[in-house]
Amino acid sequence: MVSKCFVIGSCVSRDMFNSKFVSEYKDSFELQVMQFQMSMLSILEPPISYPGALWDSSKMTINNYSHMRSELNKKVLAQLILHQPEFLIMDFFADAEHGAIKISNGAATTWVTDKRQIFSQNPLWTYFDIEDECTPNENFSRFYKVWQLKFDEFLKWATENIPNTEIIVNRARFATHLKNANGDLEEISSKLTLNEIREKNNRWEQLSTYAIKTHNLRSLEYGSDESGAFPYLGDSEHMWGRYIAHFENAYYRDMFGQMKKISKTPQKERTPVLSRSVQQLVPNNKFELESASWEIDPGFVYVGDGMSVEKSVAKDGPYATTNLKSDAIQLNLKAPTDFMLEADYEIDLRATHADRAVLFVRGFNRYQEQTFATSTENHEFFVSDFIEEAKAQTCDVETRSTVRVRLRRKVTLNSKFVRVVSYMGNKGKMKVNELSLYTM
Repeated sequence: MVSKCFVIGSCVSRDMFNSKFVSEYKDSFELQVMQFQMSMLSILEPPISYPGALWDSSKMTINNYSHMRSELNKKVLAQLILHQPEFLIMDFFADAEHGAIKISNGAATTWVTDKRQIFSQNPLWTYFDIEDECTPNENFSRFYKVWQLKFDEFLKWATENIPNTEIIVNRARFATHLKNANGDLEEISSKLTLNEIREKNNRWEQLSTYAIKTHNLRSLEYGSDESGAFPYLGDSEHMWGRYIAHFENAYYRDMFGQMKKISKTPQKERTPVLSRSVQQLVPNNKFELESASWEIDPGFVYVGDGMSVEKSVAKDGPYATTNLKSDAIQLNLKAPTDFMLEADYEIDLRATHADRAVLFVRGFNRYQEQTFATSTENHEFFVSDFIEEAKAQTCDVETRSTVRVRLRRKVTLNSKFVRVVSYMGNKGKMKVNELSLYTM
């Protein structure tokens, strides 16, 4: 039987779910979602708004792009509620290494993981002001007190929202040494001293111990070598590179073996508490957070209560089409599944042709490949669909210059990821007030 897992942590937990480290892991486990390196101070914080026009991820890797968006939109909680995993594996790398900072957009604030060196690769980062910081390196005593409160709050949230999920603490630590090409031991880091790594490990261990003992959680344990250090070495040939959290393969085999034992003796009896609850899946579906959680081509403009766009027929315009794309929603579907699409549009019928496709739901099987060309399924909705819906509500649609209508359609999906896309070609005028996708 395959156990469904969710990870909130780092590569020390994620890499067990990689066939290059554990070739047979899929026989026992399915990794539903990975929330990368999010501090406990960030997880339960509110999402924050920002203007999408400033977003430029061209200098970011796909992982950093995804991480920055998740820190701003906090969609990890919705993903946990949707998937209801059997096991949530947590490691506290992000808190031992980074901590958190409070950012402000001038009207609201939120805490995010302190990855400012990476997030500053995106011009959007200059939009936020840093109002406070709570990091382990600056003041661990203060950080630890805040962290304890936040972890307690998260456990209360988990009890109420994912009652069938067992939280497993991965008690990993940083490696201090590795074997070089000659088979000799050498220090793994050229930037950190052994004492600095040991200090990081002491902090990490303190966080893990609190979580395990205070909340009686099961854990993945690795013990210590004769010197009291983490018993596994780093790997100079690791696929992600040489780093204090990139280990020799024996570590991942050990983690896999421990998780197999844990999965055979689950401590939570699964009941259908939330499995049939209707859930809205599109982050910021009514645009209360401006254009946060949406990828926006030039043209769409936030107008206070929706996104508006007007396209002319100018041949010399730089953009032939304009798209408003939701963040990728991870569904992990393995069979056709029905969802309800709801769209609230205002369409200028004099400027927009009835045959124009203006709304899409597209499926994808790889996060790294989310273009129309790589879509696994594509559901189209036209202006004529909105007209048809409007006619059912009023008899004088044709005489109006603008019609506002809420379109409701069932869509059957069977992909790992899905996006809702509002589209406008080289001519037309409309306003999008809401785009929602509901479970059924």
